[in-house]
Amino acid sequence: MPFVDTIVLDLDGTLLNLQKRVSDRNLAAVLDSHALGVRIIIATARPFRSVKSLLPFTFASTGADDLLQRGGCPI
Repeated sequence: MPFVDTIVLDLDGTLLNLQKRVSDRNLAAVLDSHALGVRIIIATARPFRSVKSLLPFTFASTGADDLLQRGGCPI
């Protein structure tokens, strides 16, 4: 089985649910993957301030390794 070393996630319709929140299940999966050494990258067109307000503190401070943005920030 191939080893996954990086996961790139979009926010809307992927990581976020219909209430624009990260579900407990998604948060646990991302944090567990990160703890195993998998690099987590968020890809979104949203500006950084919007992304920061949408992600739980635990995820934003320990789960994401990088952020790819288009809405005014570097890709």
